[in-house]
Amino acid sequence: MRLLQKKKLTKKVFFICILALLFSCTTEKNTWVTRTYHNTTSRYNILFNGRESFNATNEKIKSSYNEDFSQILPIFIFEEEEIKDLVIGDMERALTKGSKIITFHSITAKPERRRGFVSASDQAFYNQKEFNKWMDNNYLLIGKAHFYKGDYSLANETFRYIISQYPESNLKQETYIWLARTYNVEGDFREAEDVLTRLTNDFDMHKNIKSEFYATYADFYIKQENYSNAIPMLEKAVVLEKNKNKKIRYTYILAQLNLNEKNFDSASQLFEEVIKMNPPYEMTFNAQISLALAFQTGGESSEFIKEELESMLKDDKNIEYQDQIYYALANIYFKEGDVDKAIELYKLSASKSTNNVTQKAISHLAIADIYYDRKVYLEAQAYYDSAVVNINNDFKNYDVILAKSTSLGRLVENIRKIELQDSLQNLASLPEDQRLTKIDQIIEQLKEEERIAKEQEAEMKSNNTISQSQFSNSSSSSSAQGKWYFYNMTAKSVGQPEFKMKWGSRKLEDNWRRSNKKQVIEESIAENSPAEEGAEQQNKVTDNKTREYYLQDLPVTDSAIDISNNTIMEALFAVGLIYENELFDDVQAKKSYEELASRFPENEYAAMAYYAMYEMTGEQETATRNSYKTKILNNYPESIYARILQNPGYLKTLEEEETKVDRRYEQAYQLFKKEDYQSTLQICNNSLIEFKGENLEPNFAYLSAVSLGKLNNDSVLREQLVQFVKTYPKSAPVEYANTMLSFLDNKNPQLAEAKEEEIALELYSTTEDTIHFVGLIARTSKEMNQLVFNIINYNLDNYEKLNLVTNGEDLNANNKMITIQRFNNKKEAENYLNTILTSETVFKDIDKDKLMKFSISENNYEKLKTDKSVTRYLKFYSK
Repeated sequence: MRLLQKKKLTKKVFFICILALLFSCTTEKNTWVTRTYHNTTSRYNILFNGRESFNATNEKIKSSYNEDFSQILPIFIFEEEEIKDLVIGDMERALTKGSKIITFHSITAKPERRRGFVSASDQAFYNQKEFNKWMDNNYLLIGKAHFYKGDYSLANETFRYIISQYPESNLKQETYIWLARTYNVEGDFREAEDVLTRLTNDFDMHKNIKSEFYATYADFYIKQENYSNAIPMLEKAVVLEKNKNKKIRYTYILAQLNLNEKNFDSASQLFEEVIKMNPPYEMTFNAQISLALAFQTGGESSEFIKEELESMLKDDKNIEYQDQIYYALANIYFKEGDVDKAIELYKLSASKSTNNVTQKAISHLAIADIYYDRKVYLEAQAYYDSAVVNINNDFKNYDVILAKSTSLGRLVENIRKIELQDSLQNLASLPEDQRLTKIDQIIEQLKEEERIAKEQEAEMKSNNTISQSQFSNSSSSSSAQGKWYFYNMTAKSVGQPEFKMKWGSRKLEDNWRRSNKKQVIEESIAENSPAEEGAEQQNKVTDNKTREYYLQDLPVTDSAIDISNNTIMEALFAVGLIYENELFDDVQAKKSYEELASRFPENEYAAMAYYAMYEMTGEQETATRNSYKTKILNNYPESIYARILQNPGYLKTLEEEETKVDRRYEQAYQLFKKEDYQSTLQICNNSLIEFKGENLEPNFAYLSAVSLGKLNNDSVLREQLVQFVKTYPKSAPVEYANTMLSFLDNKNPQLAEAKEEEIALELYSTTEDTIHFVGLIARTSKEMNQLVFNIINYNLDNYEKLNLVTNGEDLNANNKMITIQRFNNKKEAENYLNTILTSETVFKDIDKDKLMKFSISENNYEKLKTDKSVTRYLKFYSK
């Protein structure tokens, strides 16, 4: 068969060669011979090679793409980011082939018309825009190549071009499908739906592309996470699909969708169908695992599934998949209600995940969610934290996971602060001999734990694996260790979260086995200490096997105890806020607020804490609720919370007061737009008094300045704007003020000049017999530094006895100022300036004619540094 096809192809190629010899390959003539030549060359030479390159790319994609079975598989893998770099070379070749057909084989010239009667079909033929019948195939290939490269806008244009230019093409439906896929990838679902709806109504769709249509429609819904609508579309695609590999893939995805929608029976049936299709082993394995995930309590007996999974654990080819198997087993125990066993297996799953970081994260999340639901927040935080390390921001519910990890992280940090300070105070309260005895016990305990840790590390290296029994033993025995505040009370166990709960986040360094809580306080001190305390921090003892290490932070003085108590107070309040507003655990929040109020009755947060407890207490607990109200009214009568309790409408009044300034500004602005400048000016001036210090103060001032200028003339307007810029230099309206000033200066340059001179004469004063400096203005730092160097050398050679000081500084963004100080009066400064202007060494390699040069009194120098306008001072200087 292949030999016969090869012979036929050889004959066609031979025929093409004969035609090429007999005729030129011009596209300017449109005859049967030229059409036959260009059609045949396009199809069997260029288009054939382009398609071969395209098909080879698809095979390369299939062999190189790594599936992530922890997520719903994508229906089409060619849009994945990792694919684009892989295919770019092949797609460029496909595009080159396509461009070649357009350049050399497109026939747009009209053929000669027959004489006599012209039939409708002949007329349609003469009216064609393109006479190469393979051109639509060529453009479709080009569009697909752009799509695979990720150039979706070019792909979109190409597909729409085919639809508009080749309305009768038998590729029109396929082109619509690719256009919908382009919209899907770009997230333009409204356009995608329009295209797909149009195709839905096309009852003549060719059966060979119906599966592609329904798969594309399913992809449309999946990308929007509308899985319930995606299922029926993909079911149709599965029935219609003839390609075995695609059918397996669609069936697996359909099973995943049903599992996600909790259609467990359908999911189980579909996963079993996938296994029967004999797919690659990785898909078979994941289908078997997913069968366990689809297990329902009260449905099929779980014992059979457990046996299957345990059997898979014993199979050598599943060693790298043990993390997923343990996870599936854990899910079964969890659904059966044996949560403790599930936790044990989830931990084992995480410990087996050496390369599959996604599975490690999923296992950690399962444990974290259990602890979170149990309100065991310290353990939950450790596992959420470990999960976040191993997932990207495109992971499902990433934002929720990150938020939980962040909230719990701050909760744990504050709880540790409280525990640490309480422990430090307890130790400080002991008599000295008991205190030292306690510290010695800690040091011995630390040495013993380090010895045990080294033995465990050595054992782990020799075994290279952790057995399930070791895991269970470490879990059960860990709680017996770490009794003092320098050690987390949660036990050491196998796995990253357990390590973090005991030791915290460790740098890779010697002596990492420092106290977790010790580290917290040291890092806190380091972050918040002023610079002058740096030396004290450097002098801290770091050897945790010495008494001094533990004694150095004990609060043994009244001031140290006050600092410690303040740390506890703020941490208790922070813990209460996190429980109340982020974890929505009112019980724990009230406990924190109660402890805060009882331990520190005079604390600054007391009124807020009592009000929070009042709000969290149900109305049926009348006595408790009233007790909080009474405490607020009696002890904090001037607080905002007392006012709220006394006047239920107080919050509304407060809100109205806060929005009053906004309403007033809106009123002024509307009058300004109507050019009622007198009313605008009156409202703004009153508001500048009433709302002084408010955020909108500069806005009122700007409207006032412009309104006053509009009521007078450009001179007044400019004066008001200059004053505004000076008063509110960093406010938002400054940009508008400067723009208007530029307009006014361009409109009336003489006015601007006169005003600048007027301001300069008002700002600076003539005092010839006081201390003076000589000033030079440079444009760049390099120029300034060179001048400073030259002048210092010049002064050492010529003015050594005067002890002149030369400085360089930034005057403003565009000007660098060099000053030579000090001269007894203006005359001496001017004489010095005139002298250096004649020097060849001072201005060597510098164009002195472009420099601004002047003398300036010490008083005017300070004003210039504030005003920053050298041109304004030079107006005064030249006057």
